[in-house]
Amino acid sequence: MSADLISRLYPLKNTLQYLAQDFGYFHIHTAKPDAIGLCVGETPTSLLGWFLHLFSIFSRRTNGDDPMGGLEIYSRDQIIDNLMIYWDTETATTSIRMYAETINLRNLRSGYFRVPTPVPTIAVQALGEIFYMPPAALNTKFTNLVAVDVLDDYGHFLALEQPKIFVELLLSGLQRIIQFSKQNMNGDAEGGNYV
Repeated sequence: MSADLISRLYPLKNTLQYLAQDFGYFHIHTAKPDAIGLCVGETPTSLLGWFLHLFSIFSRRTNGDDPMGGLEIYSRDQIIDNLMIYWDTETATTSIRMYAETINLRNLRSGYFRVPTPVPTIAVQALGEIFYMPPAALNTKFTNLVAVDVLDDYGHFLALEQPKIFVELLLSGLQRIIQFSKQNMNGDAEGGNYV
């Protein structure tokens, strides 16, 4: 792990404190998705309150100390547009259910989290991302890790916070994956096998 990135993970006490303080949402999403989904999906105001809480805590770890929750980085239109996608489609509960469907004992016992993924992958790590994973750790899961783009700012909702930067990273990432694939794959009709 490079010296300039150590503070993203250590001191571990800070990371653990952050998880203990702000990860109640994760537990309730995983354990009781329908209960919280019904509550936050009851009115646009309840949904907005839940979203603003998540936008705040995952945009910057320091937002808990900000009286405005650090939400000024988003425009009102961005927040309302995001809210309306879930409200109009009535998908608040199903979006929350993703946690329960992914993180459950059946899936954990199956061991699929430990199965290496050979698909060419690029990771983007914003400064305020929920977890920092060093490239060596990412390589254990993503065996064809093409690159890790480390950003000196921004948070978990990069696409919402900085759409232009997100699109630039996406297009750059696709170009690098295509180049990697040309260099490292046999081109059969089914899309190739890794060498």
